[in-house]
Formats: sequence, structure tokens, C-alpha cells
Amino acid sequence: AAVDSITRSLALEWGTDYDIRVNGIAPGPIGGTPGMSKLAPEEMKGQFKESIPLYKLGEKWDIAMAALYLASDA
Repeated sequence: AAVDSITRSLALEWGTDYDIRVNGIAPGPIGGTPGMSKLAPEEMKGQFKESIPLYKLGEKWDIAMAALYLASDA
């Protein structure tokens, strides 16, 4: 909620005043991270996957590629 809130706030301010587009990345559960392996037992990972439309956890690479795309001139 915090990332969404600051993204909206900055988009309103900077978009209006400076014509700058603001994007935010707020990933859900990410597989392969130390926190996920320590805090989420396998049954919790299964529950996470069931709540995701693609039925898989995101990977660090997914977030990195999204950030690179948003930082590019594309």
C-alpha cells in the first residue's frame, strides 16, 4: 500500500507540474529469495501460487526486467 500511495502522490504532483510520468513496482511473493525460503513453508508457497493468475511465484529476474523496461526510453 505504501508504494502504491507514494506512486499516486508523486504522479499527481510531478505529472501536473512537470509532465513527468511516475511508475511503481510492488511485487508480491518472490521465489528464490532468502526471506521466502525461511519464512514460507511449502504449503504457504502453494497458497501464494493459488492466488496468482499465472500460478507461479515471481522471480528476481521478473522484477529486474520490469525496472529496466520502466527506466528505458521504450
